[in-house]
Amino acid sequence: DVLLQEVHHRVKNNMAIIASFLDLQSLQLDDDILVNMLQETRQRIRVMALVHEKLYQSNNLREIYLESYISKLVRDLVSINNKNDLLIDLQFDFDEIFLGMSTLIPVGLIVNELVTNVVKHAFDSIEHPVLSVKCKQIENNCILLIIKDNGIGAVKGKDDFQKSLGIQIVEALVKQLHGEIEINSDQGTEVRIEFLKKG
Repeated sequence: DVLLQEVHHRVKNNMAIIASFLDLQSLQLDDDILVNMLQETRQRIRVMALVHEKLYQSNNLREIYLESYISKLVRDLVSINNKNDLLIDLQFDFDEIFLGMSTLIPVGLIVNELVTNVVKHAFDSIEHPVLSVKCKQIENNCILLIIKDNGIGAVKGKDDFQKSLGIQIVEALVKQLHGEIEINSDQGTEVRIEFLKKG
């Protein structure tokens, strides 16, 4: 157990070093598009590093309490990407679910892409922005993840949203989880992802 904790600690530290390299590299660039791409890559690395950090801090080296991981991740993403200092009402509703690393990393990366998109693009001209994240255990050992906002989200430029790199990454990760994704944009945007719980 001590050895595994040390491995997780070192992996987390190595990922932090890589993220720092990307920070330094972005300081050398004048192209805002390239800087943004490096920042997005850095954030994806930090999503994975957070899994190793949680495992290092936990007494359970096989699984992590999902709400603890996702709620911290979402709050970090809002803090990083909320350039207009919006007062976003964050709402969490989780069943007691524990996931292993092989499932948790793709789930974390999915949340990263969707929440980042919401904070950056969904709340223009929205007086009381709300972002909710739900995760429910459903029948047949499946998990339902719902990320919903009350903003403009995918309503404007829906085709561009569905063709974006972020949503392509999400769809690839959902496929990796052998899951299904549904995007509704009638009132705000709601993304529903159902996937099988595994180790």
